[in-house]
Amino acid sequence: MHECESGEHTAKGPYSESSALLALQYCTLTIVSRLRWYNHEHLHNGIRYVTPVDRYAGKDAGLLLNRD
Repeated sequence: MHECESGEHTAKGPYSESSALLALQYCTLTIVSRLRWYNHEHLHNGIRYVTPVDRYAGKDAGLLLNRD
């Protein structure tokens, strides 16, 4: 049996090569989607409500200045 947990649900099913491939693709898309959201859209309170991408790129100072 194969599984992929994404926080909200789990994909489970009997093993076969085609279902395993679909499960792997589903898991990959779920993880990529979640990481993209977390790093590019989610505002983190630990870094003053900017995204990690903006913080890493040095854009946070300008964003915070415009916000205040």
